[in-house]
Amino acid sequence: KDYPVTVNGVTLKGEPAGVAVLSPNIADAILAMSYEICLKAKSADCTQSDLEVLPNVTINDAEAIQKTGADLVLADKEPSEDVKSALNQAGVSVIAISPAVSREDLERFYGEIGAAIKGGQTGYTHGQNSAQNVFYTMDDIERVIPETNVPITACYLLDASGGAATGDQLSGKLIEMAGLVNVANS
Repeated sequence: KDYPVTVNGVTLKGEPAGVAVLSPNIADAILAMSYEICLKAKSADCTQSDLEVLPNVTINDAEAIQKTGADLVLADKEPSEDVKSALNQAGVSVIAISPAVSREDLERFYGEIGAAIKGGQTGYTHGQNSAQNVFYTMDDIERVIPETNVPITACYLLDASGGAATGDQLSGKLIEMAGLVNVANS
């Protein structure tokens, strides 16, 4: 049974009509799960090329979020009570999903996102499977990169305005799995 589902203290009675993603980390996971068709809006921080066509919104503008057709907001930080109240009055639920801090925590991260978008069984299971696919990719990268005693630093820029792959993003973890030192780690 997929619904109702409770994710981080927020209960969803049915599948969301549309989702606004306000975190690049969550957007990466949504793209990895191929759930981008559910997206109606994004924040300006979500610079993934597959999301360019979506309108930019901010968590403080409940009316703009509602106008996009989104009835669920996924963010990586808990909004203030005033913001949550304004969103709820507009018929928009907000779920804060903290970024994964370790390999093991990535399964939780993907599972929560999947459950919020497609339900407690279908979405959660798909999220877990997607996390496993990420692990396979990371392990493959780690196997093919030769070990060296010389530290090599790298910085992966995500956009032209200086957004970089940090340590709490999947792209940042891939840099580390490749045996490089991520200069934008923190």
